[in-house]
Amino acid sequence: MTLSLVVNPTYDQQEAATICDSELPYTWRDTVFQPGTETGSFVFHRETVHGCDSTVMLSLVVNPTYEQQEAATICDSELPYTWRDTVFQPGTATGSFVFHRETVHGCDSTVTLALTVNKVFQSIFDTVICANDIPFFWHNHQCDTTGVYYDSLVNPITLCDSIYVLSLTVSPSYNQYETQGICQSDLPYQWRDTLFLEGTETGDYVFHDTTAFGCDSIVTLHLMVSEIAFGDTLATACDSFVWRGVTYFETPIENPTDTLYGGSTSGCDSVTVLQLTISHSVSAVDTVTICEGELPYSYYDTLFEVGTLSGDYVFHNTAACGCDSVTTLHLQVNLNVHTTQVPFIISPRRQRMRQHRDKEADHRAEHLHHHCGHRGAEPAPLYAERQAV
Repeated sequence: MTLSLVVNPTYDQQEAATICDSELPYTWRDTVFQPGTETGSFVFHRETVHGCDSTVMLSLVVNPTYEQQEAATICDSELPYTWRDTVFQPGTATGSFVFHRETVHGCDSTVTLALTVNKVFQSIFDTVICANDIPFFWHNHQCDTTGVYYDSLVNPITLCDSIYVLSLTVSPSYNQYETQGICQSDLPYQWRDTLFLEGTETGDYVFHDTTAFGCDSIVTLHLMVSEIAFGDTLATACDSFVWRGVTYFETPIENPTDTLYGGSTSGCDSVTVLQLTISHSVSAVDTVTICEGELPYSYYDTLFEVGTLSGDYVFHNTAACGCDSVTTLHLQVNLNVHTTQVPFIISPRRQRMRQHRDKEADHRAEHLHHHCGHRGAEPAPLYAERQAV
């Protein structure tokens, strides 16, 4: 008998497979790996067609596919903001951002970032203050000049800064002092919107006002009101006097005045009053007849000695008014007739005539003084000269 022996093999196989968990359920031969299957070795016992046992081991690697949820909170002042390999630019708003990636094993990976972008609040304040409000405090900062000031506070909820901006304008409070000089003749006088009436005197005038920004404005005007300057010019002249282009030949009945506009030291008008006295030069002729025996003979304050001859004697005097006074004396000396040597005796009649003549001479001299307007003062003759008869 012949035995025909067939020996069929039994299989003991090793296989490997790598999948992504997103491929589950995964079918391998007649096996379906359900979702949730993890990496592992899976042994399968089978029977061949010849009825022999067969063992197959599958080394299955299930690589994860990531689907992550992440969250981030930032302040918009942190933009641009880098998250992993992504840069969020300024202007990015709160939202969900999905990122698709592939792992090293080639599996899809989805990451969703819930990004919260909190606002940084910026508040701008435009403020106008007056200079007399200084010192001015804002958010515990002293701000004394026009400018822009910043401050920041952390929001306890978002932890982001809140920025405060102060645009400050310091409006001046005026405290001015001005000096103005005017003349009385300028009144009424307009200064800004104030009218100073006639009778206004020198003094300090204070004006309170409000600027366009509501700030106090104080202006002190020191007003000097200068009077018209009056002055007297005293003048005494002989025969004529010229003053300010006018010639006077007689003492004026009313005192002349002259106004020089702006002529005083203060720049105001200057009025000058002329008090003028005009005297005239005096020329007089006197005639005296005496006897030789009356020599020496006194005429006024001149003494004619013995031996004086008849003639014209001229006396130049300065009158009490200061003007020239010329007196011409016609002196007639009659000679005595001597028959015998007897003493010269003046008769009572002759003596009376002589006294009368002296009185007339005094009267004429008095008349010269009256003509100058200066009674009671006697002129002092400068000299006497005899003129030929």
